Amino acid sequence: MQKVKVPVEKEKSTMTVKGSKFISSLIPVKSKEEAEKKLEAIKKHYHDATHNCFAYRIYPDIERCSDDGEPSNTAGKPIISVLKGNNLFNVLVVVTRYFGGTKLGVGGLIKAYSESAKSVVESCKTIFLENIKTVEVIVNFNEVSHIYHLTNQYSMKIMGEEYTNDGVCFTLRFKGDMLEKVKEMLRDKLNRVPDIKVVEEKLDTL
Repeated sequence: MQKVKVPVEKEKSTMTVKGSKFISSLIPVKSKEEAEKKLEAIKKHYHDATHNCFAYRIYPDIERCSDDGEPSNTAGKPIISVLKGNNLFNVLVVVTRYFGGTKLGVGGLIKAYSESAKSVVESCKTIFLENIKTVEVIVNFNEVSHIYHLTNQYSMKIMGEEYTNDGVCFTLRFKGDMLEKVKEMLRDKLNRVPDIKVVEEKLDTL
């Protein structure tokens, strides 16, 4: 099962290179729209900066980066290269530069933006998202104990129980690759195949 590495909280770092101050801001984002909104907020906050260069990656395939006035491929590309190198998704990194009076040259800029991005990425806390399924299973009253046993034995969570005249509807949450195994175990315990309805499937933590 594929796991997706994402940041869980904001992070910031600063460094100075030949008088220029580089402020790196890392923000978790879940969509292109959110990334653009957070980017504009940072630009507004550092409105007096010389440059606000950035890169973001949204799982599975949205990417954007910008040099924001720096020489071509000296800022945005190094930042997004750091994100790719760390296999990090759902993240926006903005490196804000206040010019200190000394030009760094193409090589110096690439190094400065790469190291700035690397510093903030390596200091952020991350988690891995996986495919998580939420299902509804209806069992008879005398079969309820089998559901409890199943959830105690494996990495599953009971999200809800609804009692009706016909039985109990359990809402269960577990890793997506367990679905067939859950069906098999229930078939063995109940001597039948209960109706299992997938109500949600998304990248998340259990």
